[in-house]
Amino acid sequence: YLMHALVPINVAPEEHVKMTYTWREYLDKLVEQAIIKVFVLAHVDTTKQVWAGQDDFRLKSPGLVIEGPSEMTVGQPSFVTVKFTNPLDVRLRQVEFRIEGPGLQRPKSIP
Repeated sequence: YLMHALVPINVAPEEHVKMTYTWREYLDKLVEQAIIKVFVLAHVDTTKQVWAGQDDFRLKSPGLVIEGPSEMTVGQPSFVTVKFTNPLDVRLRQVEFRIEGPGLQRPKSIP
């Protein structure tokens, strides 16, 4: 995704430029761990100077709420409830919760 803006900079020791984009514009460009990598190149026409910088930001993912009984009995089935709030305005597809814990022979997948 490329954003381009010509920004006039006033005579000041510091200037801020704000660029906004929506989740629809960056969602398919996220890398591992929901990280956005940002590269900035600044070119000053009057002095012909160029600056480059980069940074990355990790997006905060919504948490899971796990509720279960306060006590469980060995050898007896137990139930837990997992809640997740979708922060996006689109339906999520192919979502899978993987539940692991002491005493489970294999991780249990719940489609």
